[in-house]
Amino acid sequence: MFHRKKPDHADHRTSLIAHGTVISGNLTFTGPLYLQGQLQGELSSGDADAVLTLGEHGDVQGDIRVPFAIIHGHVRGDIHATHRLELAATARVTGNIHYTTLVLTVGAQVNGHMRHGADMAAMEPPAQAPADPDPHADTAADADASIASSPGPAETRRERRRRRARHPAC
Repeated sequence: MFHRKKPDHADHRTSLIAHGTVISGNLTFTGPLYLQGQLQGELSSGDADAVLTLGEHGDVQGDIRVPFAIIHGHVRGDIHATHRLELAATARVTGNIHYTTLVLTVGAQVNGHMRHGADMAAMEPPAQAPADPDPHADTAADADASIASSPGPAETRRERRRRRARHPAC
């Protein structure tokens, strides 16, 4: 009767970085993290169940890479939330936001780009292509072929279908 079973979430221990604490350097965590202090560096977690809660006095100067994040404070850097990102009314973000699911409360401020995508790896910046040793080595035939295969702005759907029927490789 008095021995109630604790809910599953009660077994997780939350890490706390209190108001007034300043950490310089990168921080990696697992499980839940409640940050009320200041972090000058990258904040990340490889744990699929990790939850970052940035309190109203919390301040992160660096990128955040976590599956779940609830932001009430200030972030100066990019946020990469692979599952869910919540921006509360007191949230202030200066940087780009990459998310799968976003909850944006009235009053939250974002100064940057917001990018949605189910595959977060696809949102990483593309690797630079190797430099072409001779950029002028293209022949005129190659240039004509690329121009002929790309539809012009005035080309209609019917014209594109006819061209594709005549040249299936285009």
